[in-house]
Amino acid sequence: MTHPEDDPSVLPKKIRAALLPPADLSVAEFLSLAKPKPFHLKTPPVIRQQKDSQKAFNTSLWFSSQVPNEIPGYVTQLTLPEPRACVHLPGGITTAVEQGCNSVVHPYRHGIRWPLWVARAYCSGYEVLKKAESWNTRLDWLELSAEREAWSPSATATFRAALAACPYNAGLPGLQRGAAAAESTFGELLSRRWLSCDTLNCMLDVLRYDYQQLGTHGPAEGIASTYLGQTILNGTLNSNTAQSWGRKLSSNAIRRLFFPVNVDEAHWIAVGVDVDTCTISIGDSLPTFTADHVPSILQHIKAWLEAHLPNISWRINLTGLTVALQRDKSSCGVTAVNAIHVALCPGVAPRWSSERSRWMRAYYFERCVSVGKSHAQSAAAATHADACENADDGTVQAAFAGSGSVKGDSPDEAVGLARGVIEAEAERREELYRRVEEGEEALWNAEPDSETQDHEEPTPRAENGGQRSEVPDPEMQKASKSKSKSKGAETEHESSSETDDVDEKDLMREVSTRFPKRQLSLLWDITTQ
Repeated sequence: MTHPEDDPSVLPKKIRAALLPPADLSVAEFLSLAKPKPFHLKTPPVIRQQKDSQKAFNTSLWFSSQVPNEIPGYVTQLTLPEPRACVHLPGGITTAVEQGCNSVVHPYRHGIRWPLWVARAYCSGYEVLKKAESWNTRLDWLELSAEREAWSPSATATFRAALAACPYNAGLPGLQRGAAAAESTFGELLSRRWLSCDTLNCMLDVLRYDYQQLGTHGPAEGIASTYLGQTILNGTLNSNTAQSWGRKLSSNAIRRLFFPVNVDEAHWIAVGVDVDTCTISIGDSLPTFTADHVPSILQHIKAWLEAHLPNISWRINLTGLTVALQRDKSSCGVTAVNAIHVALCPGVAPRWSSERSRWMRAYYFERCVSVGKSHAQSAAAATHADACENADDGTVQAAFAGSGSVKGDSPDEAVGLARGVIEAEAERREELYRRVEEGEEALWNAEPDSETQDHEEPTPRAENGGQRSEVPDPEMQKASKSKSKSKGAETEHESSSETDDVDEKDLMREVSTRFPKRQLSLLWDITTQ
């Protein structure tokens, strides 16, 4: 029986440690890792796929029966082929071995053959580069947004720290029970993307946390996920979600209920149900689009309510939940959540405005990171308090609550916050690096060979942590109405705002000009002043 380490298609330990870093590694640490050379269109590949091979990728052209004549020892020596090859080559290894193949050809250098495991390294390296590009794009968006909307230094530093401390490929315990990976869910907030159900549900977890922290003594209020709105509009009133929330209303367990509703798979609105006033309230940032849909939506909501609360004549308030009008294509998810946030936490939650739409996205991203981490920190605090007989429970809880604030706009205060978080997480980082010691060195600390110096590696940066910070609440300003046309992922609007007029391609062009190296230098600046 062949030992796994003797299998020529299995990644060596050192390469595997570099290409498959721990999923809970922070974004700052992840972006500082050494990575393979990306595919370059200007470099002619050794293997040229035929024109008719766009659908069926011919993996056999990449394998050779000859033995390898070069073995890459570091991840920086790996040069990735075109993306299609990175995706399809690992699936062809088994067939290649059965046909007597022993190596993979170098994608750009004629006559160079690499071990079979390089085909698997291509796939892992490609995924690493994609995630790095994704987070770098979010960092660029953050810096550009701070400049465009003239954010305060303390707010900008707080948002940077949250991005740096966010896990690059894992979930956070306090958001969707840790099942929502940051990069693919609430990481959407650091962009101009239309927000998905998963992202909204993470944001709603933040609202639940904030509502609990208020400790209000009024009527109990509930926040349902996006799935309630889906089941109501689909007419599946017997679903567990619809039945559960209906029973809570009928049993007086809650007196007010809030939830987002997706309209025509293109727009988000907020809905509030108040049993005491028998009112159904709507918060809509684009009423011109939803005008034709609202009657049907209200009919479905009433049918669900009547199944649990019969003999009630429901009043309708189409502007009952406060929200400003949006002037872009993708802010509806943020406005819907913010309308619920303001209704639940009046005077505490900041109000959304079109002039500060980017700030509000960054604000909710920072809150997602802070709340997501606070659950684990609170659990650790409780354990520590139980173990210490003479410990002051209030002091312990405060130390781990993750709700420290940055008061004022002083950059020095923001730098102090970042430094404090870095010191608090130093022990965790040391533990991560212990995993790859003694035979599994951290390859990102190794010097690349001279042949690999033709590409620039990200400079290692210090890690920042992310704690909740009180950020100045932007003043709510009225937004002018604009006619809209909706199709596709979201509706299009006419806008007189230069910020809102810029689409994603224009943003990326400006980003590539202003931030060509895509590094965490700005994060480094605030931690080394």
